Amino acid sequence: MAPPKKVWRPRRDGALTRRLGVLARRALSAYDVEVASLVPMAVNQNWMFRLRAGDGRQFVVRVNRPGMRTPLDVRSEMAWLAALRRDTDLVVPDPLADRAGGHVQVLPDAAGVPHPVSVFGWIEGRNVGQRIDVALARGMGEAVGRLQEHADRFHPPVPFTTSTLDDVWAFGPEPPVLAPGAPQEAWFPPPRREAIRRAAARGQARIDALHSRREDLRFLHIDLHMGNVRRQKGGGFALLDFDDSRWAHPVQDFAIPLFYLWHHEHGDALWDAYAAGYASVRGDVPAPREVLYDLIAARQVDLLAFVLESRLLEESAMPAWLERAEQRLLRLEKLAQS
Repeated sequence: MAPPKKVWRPRRDGALTRRLGVLARRALSAYDVEVASLVPMAVNQNWMFRLRAGDGRQFVVRVNRPGMRTPLDVRSEMAWLAALRRDTDLVVPDPLADRAGGHVQVLPDAAGVPHPVSVFGWIEGRNVGQRIDVALARGMGEAVGRLQEHADRFHPPVPFTTSTLDDVWAFGPEPPVLAPGAPQEAWFPPPRREAIRRAAARGQARIDALHSRREDLRFLHIDLHMGNVRRQKGGGFALLDFDDSRWAHPVQDFAIPLFYLWHHEHGDALWDAYAAGYASVRGDVPAPREVLYDLIAARQVDLLAFVLESRLLEESAMPAWLERAEQRLLRLEKLAQS
C-alpha cells in the first residue's frame, strides 16, 4: 500500500522550520521587542517559536501554515482574544500589538508564499494532555460556557471574518482517498468507508439544521481539547490556541471537548462533570444526547480529513489510527440510535 503523496511533513523538515524562523525574526522587527533568542517549540498545524526578549519577557510567535487561515481570519481571532482579555478574567493568550497597533504581519517565505505571523504573551503552566479529572472537566465546561457567554455580547470590528464551521468536511470535499480504486484503498475497506460516510451524512444534517438559524451563530473557539488547556499553579488553567475560531452554533463548540471526554476511561463521569460545569453558566446543555453523538462523530470525521490532508501521521501509524476512528464512529452511531 502506497502512502499519500507527500505534500507537507513539517516534523521532518528542519530546514523549512529554520527558514520560517528567519521569517519570524523579520516579522518581529515590527514590534518593540529586542530578540534575545527564538527557539522552535512545535510544528503541528502551524509553526510555533518561543521568543525570549532582551528585557526578560517571553512570547510565543506563531507562523501560520499558508492556505489554512486568511490574514483577516487571524486578525479576527486577535480581536476576540483582545476582547476576552479586556472583558473577562479567563486566562487566554494576550496578543501583542505591533508599533502601528496591529496584531498580524503577513510576510512571504523564500518561495513567495505569504504567511500570517502573530505574537502572544507567554502563559506558564503544564499542558493537560490525557491527565484529566472530574474537576478539570467541570472547569472546562464552565470555561466553554463563559466563552459563549462573552460571544453572545461580542461586537466584532469591521472588517471581520465570515469563516463558518458549516461543513463536516472542514478541509474541503470528501477526501479522494475514500473513493474506490484510490492508491490507499486498503486503508478504507468498504465497511469502513461506509461507516465514515454515514457519520458524515448524519453530522452534516445536524449542522445544516443548526445553521438554518443564522441568528444563533456566534464567533467561537471550536477546538478546545486537552492539548489546548494548560494547568497553572494554584489550580487554575489557561485556554490556548484560538487559531480555529470561527462562526459556529454553540452546540458545535460544546460538542468538541466531549469528543475527547466520552471515550476516556472515566468518560461517563467526565461527560457529566463537563455538562454540569457548562450548565452552571448557561443554564442547561445546548442539545439532547442524540444530537451530541452525531456532532461528536462529525468531529471524528473532521479529524480524519485533517490527518489525511496534513500528512501528520506516518504510513505505519495509519492502520491503527483508522481502526480506532472506525470503532468510535460505529459506537457513536449505535448510541445515537439507542
